[in-house]
Amino acid sequence: MIIAVTSKRGGTGGTTLSLAMSYCLFNHYHRNCCVVDLRNNNDVKKLLQLNTNACVDNLLSEFGANSRFTTIEENTVKFNGVNIIPGVFTVITTYLLKKVNKIKELLIELNNRYDVVILDILDDELLETLTDIGVDIL
Repeated sequence: MIIAVTSKRGGTGGTTLSLAMSYCLFNHYHRNCCVVDLRNNNDVKKLLQLNTNACVDNLLSEFGANSRFTTIEENTVKFNGVNIIPGVFTVITTYLLKKVNKIKELLIELNNRYDVVILDILDDELLETLTDIGVDIL
């Protein structure tokens, strides 16, 4: 199951809701969860104070943004039992739109690995594009 948490602007609590939902699903319902930060400001990484070079950018490029981390395992950080794929380093949202097919492949793979995948998305256009190309998102 893929769940998207989005709003038209920042500061509405979307990241907090994404993390709270994942912790609730993990702790109370024993679901294997993964939060994917698809915002361009690294909200999840900042909020959780994660010190890592892992990020979703590395999974959207054939060689990784840092030319080091290219697998899901290498770009996933465990935090209180929840798997986190930290946000993008790129500040241009159109970058994600250009990588929409790579994002689709990634989401299919994550959906196969985890009970619940929670997307923290700021850009409605990205969500609409993913839905248009057939990604089943709640």
